[in-house]
Amino acid sequence: MQPEIYWIKDFELGHLAIMPRPRAGDWLEDEIKALREEGLDILVSLLTQDEVYELDLKEAVPYCDANGIELISFPINDRQVPALSQTNKLSQSLLTEITNGKKVAIHCRMGIGRSALMVASILVCSGISPVTAYQMVAKSRGLAVPDTEVQKRWLDTFAQMLAQSQ
Repeated sequence: MQPEIYWIKDFELGHLAIMPRPRAGDWLEDEIKALREEGLDILVSLLTQDEVYELDLKEAVPYCDANGIELISFPINDRQVPALSQTNKLSQSLLTEITNGKKVAIHCRMGIGRSALMVASILVCSGISPVTAYQMVAKSRGLAVPDTEVQKRWLDTFAQMLAQSQ
């Protein structure tokens, strides 16, 4: 089984991917194994706890542990945006992991809205403009991203916050 994972093209600092949630239920264990075979080191889930149960992904933690994948939970409500400071902390940390050779993938429910926002925030932390970041994600994902205008505007605010802190 080949996982649905989209590596960000033209990102020269390392390996960063966007993806929809892993296939769940009876397929979850094989899906996690396939992600490891892709070389994945860190999987970031943006699903809320309710979504984890609704989508039958409760066993993701032990399957990731068994396959040597670090699973990071960073819940964001669907079609919403995260807190700026917490996102900055996570994005900077993941950028460090990526530049140190780790392969990172970020997923939400469909791999379009919340995950596009988080992948783009890492790209912005690396010095890429918000417009270019979303273009890179859309090119790799093969879909227009993100889901909402609020998510688009949020990335501009995030970039302004980064610029002011330097």
